[in-house]
Amino acid sequence: MKLLIVGAGAQAAYALETFRLTGEHEVLAILDLHPQGRMVGGQVLGVPVEDALNRLDGEYAARFQGALVSCASNSQKQTLARRLAQLGLPLVSAIHPTAVIAGSATIGEGSIVNALAVIQPRAIVGRGVMLHAGTIVEHDCVVEDYANLAPRATLAGHVRIGAGAYVYTGASVLPQVRVGARARVGAGAVVLRDVPEGATVVGVPAAPVASGSPKRGAN
Repeated sequence: MKLLIVGAGAQAAYALETFRLTGEHEVLAILDLHPQGRMVGGQVLGVPVEDALNRLDGEYAARFQGALVSCASNSQKQTLARRLAQLGLPLVSAIHPTAVIAGSATIGEGSIVNALAVIQPRAIVGRGVMLHAGTIVEHDCVVEDYANLAPRATLAGHVRIGAGAYVYTGASVLPQVRVGARARVGAGAVVLRDVPEGATVVGVPAAPVASGSPKRGAN
């Protein structure tokens, strides 16, 4: 399938490496999301970066058979996915061949699953989710649409991660805990209790901090 990738950052590189390993898709172009178009005319792993986001229409989309959105902002990813759907471009997922995925687990379209991620039985991973290298999603977990789990984040059984939430590097969420939509769990945190929608928690055990932190390192 001939693909368009929207976003020229780290997630685009993850997807490109995965597609080259699997041989599933051919990426023809990548769109730059930076307002100044600082990557236009360059390349990501040999694929040209174009400045077509502002003129993304049916004529441009006709070049492609599918698309993948690859950007650090969960809310922006959702907005762009809707736009691509309106243009009739189906979203594809990039699942690294070393990821371990139970047969009863499900993964929504437009998700990126990196090397050595583990998704256990009956787990549900939504649309547009980013699972970084070494993440563990245990049995019966639900990771809602457009959430982002950083490297080595670990979800114990029956955890629910809300839409658009971030769980940062090395954080652990204990069984049956719920992390609300758009919440942030800081790197290395151990989450023992439910996290409210939009809240930020850090530390061991995880405790609330001022809204909006931490932001460093999202990709």
